[in-house]
Amino acid sequence: MNRNLLQKKTFMALLAVGTFTLGACTDNDYDFDQIDYTVGIGSGELSIPVSSTDTIRLEDVLDLDNSDCVVIKENGDYVFEQVGDDIAPVKVNIAKIVVEQKRSESYPFEFDLSGINGAKRRGMNRISVNIPLQTAEIHVFNYEGESEEVVDLNMVGVEKAPVSLIVRFPADLKNYVPKIKTLTLALPGYITFEDVTSNGRYTREGSTFRFSDVSTAGDLKLNMNLTGLDFKAQNTGLGSAGVKDGKISIDGSVKMTIDAGDIEINTMTLPTKPFRIENDLVLGSDLTVASAEGKFNPSIDMDNLGKVDITGVPDFLKDGNVVADLDNPQIILSVTSNMEVSGIINGKITSTKAGNTLKTVSVNGIKVYPNTTTDICICRKSTADIEAAYGRDNVYVVPDITDLIKTIPDNIEFDAVTQADPTKVCRFEFGHDYEIKPSYRVEAPIAFGKDANIVYKDSLLEWNEDVKDLDLTEGAYVELKADIENRAPIFLNLDAYAVDINGKDMSSDLDVVVSNSIIASADGKNSKVTPVTITVRQKKQGALKKIDGLQFVVQGKAKSDDGAESVVGITLNSKKHFLIAKDVRVKIVGKVIADLN
Repeated sequence: MNRNLLQKKTFMALLAVGTFTLGACTDNDYDFDQIDYTVGIGSGELSIPVSSTDTIRLEDVLDLDNSDCVVIKENGDYVFEQVGDDIAPVKVNIAKIVVEQKRSESYPFEFDLSGINGAKRRGMNRISVNIPLQTAEIHVFNYEGESEEVVDLNMVGVEKAPVSLIVRFPADLKNYVPKIKTLTLALPGYITFEDVTSNGRYTREGSTFRFSDVSTAGDLKLNMNLTGLDFKAQNTGLGSAGVKDGKISIDGSVKMTIDAGDIEINTMTLPTKPFRIENDLVLGSDLTVASAEGKFNPSIDMDNLGKVDITGVPDFLKDGNVVADLDNPQIILSVTSNMEVSGIINGKITSTKAGNTLKTVSVNGIKVYPNTTTDICICRKSTADIEAAYGRDNVYVVPDITDLIKTIPDNIEFDAVTQADPTKVCRFEFGHDYEIKPSYRVEAPIAFGKDANIVYKDSLLEWNEDVKDLDLTEGAYVELKADIENRAPIFLNLDAYAVDINGKDMSSDLDVVVSNSIIASADGKNSKVTPVTITVRQKKQGALKKIDGLQFVVQGKAKSDDGAESVVGITLNSKKHFLIAKDVRVKIVGKVIADLN
């Protein structure tokens, strides 16, 4: 404490002024250095006013001593504040998924010109016919893959897979059908293609290619790159792509339709069996999935969000009677993620002291937003200011969070189970290292909860050189009275005891009694005044000669002694909250023996 209610010389002088009279005390400004200490013995009762103290601000009482865990903010507020360990970023990676080809089989197209009757005759041996539309499946395929980290797929990006389709017309077909009016190749609608080239003239609609005026004198060629799979495609008539329980299945077929149109045929040489049109469809033996839009559950190895070591605890939080029941402690968790995947954290926060667990609290369902830094506040109660700072959805109320620090711990550890949100659709690049970096801090404005109790100790020492030749006669005592103005939102209980030059407790020789507690300011803005009396009596003759000062123990509480009143939720402020001892009066009752010669 930087300012004392009484200077030690005041106290010594008062013990020695046995010859003063009450009527002589008409001025509050005394020069005790002028007192004649050779005066022998006084008697009776002497009261001397000592005026008032200066304003004793809270910063003069609650000395932080370069504390690491309690700081004073710019506005003067006391805040318990500790930052967790620096945690290395956690890497998240879903390996590229290889979907293996299980089946790829082509079938010839049977182009049938037999059974043409009733055609219009064009000459002696020629007829004009309209060949019916003919359709057949010419290829089927199946692929399978697996990834436990894939929940569902929408659109999949595939590393470019060359696709080659060659339609081989039989050599003698050109003698009957030199040109095909329209040849259509239909592939599954869930496949996307790029870089399409062909030796024929075509139009394209999705995965369907429509060729016109196709010459049967040579092969028809179609080349392209398969680049994607739409697992939600509506047109699944030619196959489907799906995923269930992490198993990926791709099934499909290719159909060819020939519309030869009107042609003239020589009746002398009509074919007796269908023309066999061969085809070769070459798909990549395996498909490699490089990216996807869907729902995922990648493995996230982030089971520890860090540890806070509580160091540099100030004296007023060290005593065994301290109960740091703070009104609204907060744990601020920040998670930076460059994934486009939302995350969920289920955590356990544990405080320990001397290797023993003090308290564990759980906080579940913490949302981590994709591709950003999510700031989360875990607190005892939500307030408008907290919601404005973090957003209502990022505030998680844990009523017993204050129990983590009711006894100031050695450390606080945040363990967690972290997973992606498998219900959210997002985009994921496979084989790419994403990073998630957590950090957190404990931030607790020192505003009392109902059970709070801090303990402050101070002393007034080095009296012995001046009082070693003084003694009180039997029954004599010293009494100090003052009106204490308190603007701090704390009830103060003051205990004191005498100590000798070795710091030893002299309670068995000298009795120091404080009359009552100091009433708290109800709002930290308006003062309350409490009359207080401190009495010092000798239990053993000659004890005064051994005294070196007084040791004070001040307990600051949220509740009054009878529990009828309490002040909670007001942050202690080093500048706004103060004490003043007004109308300080010191009275000596009885005789003082001064052997100063």
